[in-house]
Amino acid sequence: MTKIIKDLRTFKFSKRKLDKVSYSDSDKDIVYHDTDSYGLKLRVTKNQKTFYFIRKLNGK
Repeated sequence: MTKIIKDLRTFKFSKRKLDKVSYSDSDKDIVYHDTDSYGLKLRVTKNQKTFYFIRKLNGK
């Protein structure tokens, strides 16, 4: 079962800010959104940080 997202946060992604992002002691994932690139997200889990990008292509 997928974990519930704890918090949605938005800021301009930069290496310095992303290095400071860490996992809290809760059992839920945290998703961060980039203000410059719509669709770019960072999911922080207990074991890893994962970037993903969601974009429509030709309206699909």
